[in-house]
Amino acid sequence: MAGEDVVEKVRRFLKEFRRIEPEAGKAFLQLVRATGSLSIGAKTAELVALGIAIAAGCEYCVRVHARRALEEGASCRELFDVAAVAILMRGGPALQLASLLLDFCGEEGQAVNTGQ
Repeated sequence: MAGEDVVEKVRRFLKEFRRIEPEAGKAFLQLVRATGSLSIGAKTAELVALGIAIAAGCEYCVRVHARRALEEGASCRELFDVAAVAILMRGGPALQLASLLLDFCGEEGQAVNTGQ
């Protein structure tokens, strides 16, 4: 499944989840929104989420949090630094997922794909 297809499929699922389980869906969205007001700031929260996503092996999460981290002002260097720590913690599977960052960062370390 192509990367953007994964993102769209999860979005469709969440919409349906909120329809079928409105209370659980509401609670989930409140938790997501609450991360924006953490004392570490939105950029750092997205970088932490990115590292966890790489280590956990979640392609959707890597794509979403890489894009959001860039939108919050993270540099490609910061994304790759986070990937280095995740790879250290997870090993080979994290290396494969970290390679998805190439979808977001060009050869010169500039963001190339922050659109939805």
